[in-house]
Amino acid sequence: MGEFKKLLEPGFIKNLKIKNRTSMGPMEKQWGDRLGNVTQFYIDYMVERAKNDVGMITMESTFIDPVGRGNIYQLGLWDDSNIASHRRLTDALHEYGTIAVTELQHSSRTGATYKTGFQPAAPSAVPCEVSGGYIPRVMTIDDIKDCIEKYAAAARRAREAGYDMVTLHGAHGYILNSFLSPFSNKRTDEYGGSLENRYRFGTEVYQAVRAELGEDYPLGYRISADEFVEGGLTLEDTRAFMKHLEGMGLDYVDVSSGIYESAPMIIHTMDFAPGGLLPYAAGMKEVLEIPVIATGRLNDMRFAEQALERNECDYVHMLRAFHADPEILTKTLRGDIEDINMCMACNKCIDLMFGDRRVSCVVNPSAGREREMAIKPAAHKKSVMVVGGGLAGMETARIAAQRGHKVSLYEKEDELGGAVRWASKGQYREEWWQAARYRIHSVNASGVDVHLGQEMTLADIKAANPDVVILATGTKPFVPPYLPGVNKPIVTDYTKVLLGETKVGKNAVVIGGQNIGLATAEFLSEHGCKCTVIDDADAIGTDLGGIKQMVVLPRIEGDENITVRLNSNVERIGDDWAEVQCKGESEILEGIDMVVFAWNRDMVRHLADEMAVDGTLENFRLIGDAAWPREPIEVIYEGAMAGRQI
Repeated sequence: MGEFKKLLEPGFIKNLKIKNRTSMGPMEKQWGDRLGNVTQFYIDYMVERAKNDVGMITMESTFIDPVGRGNIYQLGLWDDSNIASHRRLTDALHEYGTIAVTELQHSSRTGATYKTGFQPAAPSAVPCEVSGGYIPRVMTIDDIKDCIEKYAAAARRAREAGYDMVTLHGAHGYILNSFLSPFSNKRTDEYGGSLENRYRFGTEVYQAVRAELGEDYPLGYRISADEFVEGGLTLEDTRAFMKHLEGMGLDYVDVSSGIYESAPMIIHTMDFAPGGLLPYAAGMKEVLEIPVIATGRLNDMRFAEQALERNECDYVHMLRAFHADPEILTKTLRGDIEDINMCMACNKCIDLMFGDRRVSCVVNPSAGREREMAIKPAAHKKSVMVVGGGLAGMETARIAAQRGHKVSLYEKEDELGGAVRWASKGQYREEWWQAARYRIHSVNASGVDVHLGQEMTLADIKAANPDVVILATGTKPFVPPYLPGVNKPIVTDYTKVLLGETKVGKNAVVIGGQNIGLATAEFLSEHGCKCTVIDDADAIGTDLGGIKQMVVLPRIEGDENITVRLNSNVERIGDDWAEVQCKGESEILEGIDMVVFAWNRDMVRHLADEMAVDGTLENFRLIGDAAWPREPIEVIYEGAMAGRQI
């Protein structure tokens, strides 16, 4: 416990005591209803975090006006009818001594008409291409005054709903940010142009909300410390504005960064080191006396403690960390670090949100399903054989064992991990191993009988005669045997390259320009190999999420070792050449010492077919990529459900 002295230290914001310095930060989840009301599974989710001692929880961006709704199932406090459901949420959190914070927001130029039914409203007609390029309606003075009143009304509802603190969301390109920034504010009236004029809207919103809440109610502001766009706000600008609001009585600042045009700086992917935004929080602390909340890929309590010790912040937002494992704090404090289901910053949760889908979590399929996926003891204990030690197989095995079944897990390789063994290779992909690491630990801790280096046959399974068989045999690279020259010595596949089973050459052709192909090309480039990436599509990286594309594609473009050829395919392979076809024209690429297939995956399901034909053991199930190649979020969820259904 002494190791986390700073983290466990109670704090005060205004006169409000917070039991420790941890915070689950704001993260939209698409779990409200169409009117912005809180749903029961939203409450269940938050309670699971509150009961594990998080100090405060800031709910997601909460819209103050339907015109400013950011997402279809976003929370709202735009009408008095919202108060009752929000009150149920805050009451539930207060039972565990957790501070409940709301974050009031208007999406402004980042809004999308298909989500709201309205043209976005903004200080100027500067569209946001990232959210659809809708040209905003320029707000009149009357519109501005109406918006200010709606902020004050939403703050009143927040207080009546039982929230302990209110944050004004002035970051990420939303309306407060849009008025402040010269990037998005092109007005020439009293709300634009000069610094004083660009301060005006945010100042008046603050004053109206403060008048509604009173001087004793904790009121804060979320700021993008740097917008990371040309002509946008910098830390110097935002520090000055926060100093201005502090002088008017602001109680705390929540330091983020970026706008939609620089979205990777809002939500860091695994390409960024943890804590990348701490210098901006520290920069705020240098000039402010009020508490500073830091954010930005803070996924480890040990790292959070160090940030607090260095006085870079006063509180730490750990949004995705608590999303991935609601027990991260309690596990850390009792020393069970290996048992933490660590967020790996894959950003799938964000991809789901921006894709208008219900947010979940790759490594934690129970996120948002706490009630329905509660682990319950099995009514009848059975012997369970799981074949395949990848993500789906390990998830099934550990859950089934925790429910009381006798589970044996068989893996043909000498280590568990499945596809993650190769997917976690390379400079920017190591974090993927977290998904396997946790499951390997959990499989062993749950008492699963693990057999490595043992490829099961139908005879083996019949001899063991388990009550239930789960086949999670995964996929293998697809190397088309019918392609001329495919048996040449220079031909290999992505798994052999990434696992170090193939010597890296000097000049490679990589067949496949989507996620697997790009990972392979970057790995080869890191090892000094020049690569020509061949793909028959119009674009590379189309299976990456939007924010991931904003990070990876410029990196590929700037890599001197990587050349991309689109609308192309390999027709033939020779001893040291490959014939590439593009729109009917062929070219021989010479001096090639590697041709790497890094495109499609093939299902490994021969054992399932043999069992189906044999018919002796009827109680078997094929899951994961062996059933159909998919994303990790889907195969882990399928494994989780299989373990619960036995």
